[in-house]
Order: sequence, then C-alpha cells, then structure tokens
Amino acid sequence: MKQCNKCGCICDDTQNFCNQCGNNLNATLQQQSVGDDQQTNPMINQQPMPQHQNQPQFVPAPQPPKKKKKKLGCLIPLVLVIICIAAVGAGISMSMENEMPFTELVDQPLADAMEKVDELGYTAKYIYDQGFDKSDFTEEVTDFIAKDEKLLAKYIITRYDNVNPSDKTVDLYINTIDHVNAKEAASELEKTLGHINACQAIERYGSAAYPYGFKLHYATDLQSYEMTGNNDTWSIRCSATITNAYGAEKKVICEAKVTGTNSNPSVTEFNVY
Repeated sequence: MKQCNKCGCICDDTQNFCNQCGNNLNATLQQQSVGDDQQTNPMINQQPMPQHQNQPQFVPAPQPPKKKKKKLGCLIPLVLVIICIAAVGAGISMSMENEMPFTELVDQPLADAMEKVDELGYTAKYIYDQGFDKSDFTEEVTDFIAKDEKLLAKYIITRYDNVNPSDKTVDLYINTIDHVNAKEAASELEKTLGHINACQAIERYGSAAYPYGFKLHYATDLQSYEMTGNNDTWSIRCSATITNAYGAEKKVICEAKVTGTNSNPSVTEFNVY
C-alpha cells in the first residue's frame, strides 16, 4: 500500500498517482527514502559551523631555541698543542737556567772555572780543545796544571758541553791563551790567504821546479799548517810525489812557506826531502 504524503490517502501499490488529490506517489516515496537516509546518517548534508569572527585564535607558544652542543672534538688537539708548547718552553727555560753559569765561564781563566764548578756542586770533565780530539784531560788538570799557578794562568775555558743537572756533571774544554789567540789570528789569515790556496801555490811552484811531475797530496796527506812571521805566512808540511825524466816516481816530504793573498800568493821557502 502507498500513502500520499500530501493528503494522506491510502492507495494501491500499483497506483502511480493519488486517487483523491492526484499527487505523484513515486515522488513521495523518493522523498521518504531520502528522509530515512538522513535519519540513519545524520552527518550527511551537515555544513561545518562557521567560526565567529570574534572567536579567539589559539596560536601555539613558540618553543625556546635548542642549545647547540659545543663541539669539543676540535678543541682537544688545540689544548694538546698548547700543553706541548708550554712543556717545551719550560724545558728550554730550565735548560737555559742550568747552562747559564757555564755560559759565563767561556773565555774565563781555568782557575775561576774550577772554583765555580765546586761552588755549584758539579763534577767537571776537562777536555783539551783541539776541535777534533775529545780525550779526557781531567787528570792532567787536577794533578799538574792546577798545582802550578803560572801554568794554570795560561789556560782558559773555550766552551762547554753535556750539562747534566741530575748527575751534576759537565764537560769543560780548555786551551792556552796563546793557542786561542793563534786560532783567532789564523781565522783572520784564512780570510786573506786560505791554507788550501797556499797549498795550490806550493804545487804550482813544485811543478815549475820539477817539470817532469810534481804532485802535492794536500787533499789526502796534509800533515800540518800553522802561521809564522807576523801572522801573515802559512808554514805547511805535506807529502808529495816527484816524477823524473824516465817516469820514475818518488814520494817525498815537502815543507814550504807561503804569504800574500788568495789572488797573489808568494812561496818564500820550498824544501823537499
């Protein structure tokens, strides 16, 4: 049975229009179906509630900035470098402090140096300073030189080495004042006339004296060279080889003296034996 939604008349199911008012019964059923759906699902056709213009807006509070973790990794090497530099600086400072008393002894009399060593509580090893030989000269100093005031006055400290604060030991090099002055003079003469230049002048002189062959072995067997005269002449002793007219060779000793300058050396003495 169908009921007209307009007049309420009950009609047969096969009828499409109401017998009383002529209303379309099929349209009535469609409206009822839609109404039922709306009751079943109340969310259909519902519109969102408009917000009032004066309604307060809730804005989230700003978060405080996160603190960046300090990168300590790059600071560690820097700290280590600073510590190393400080340690090296302290070591150098301590080394300089330990060596300072002996620095002041250089070029001072041996007698004063011996007193200073005793005052510091050190034990000194004395070495005769020849530039190449480091043999122990302590026994000669304590047993002979120190007991002769005139002999003791001839010696000075030329340099020091191997300062050991833990063992309280030090190496002191000594030489006579005359020898030290001679070495200084020799250094000055080297600037004007080097001893090698003097040897070459001797070889040229020997080649003129022995035209068949003269070789001065100054590179391999220079036996001695020292200043003479007014500290302006080299006295040289060296082995040499002489060749005669028949090609026979003979090894000899040549002693000669040379003065002048590097550009103009002069052989004043020449002896072969």
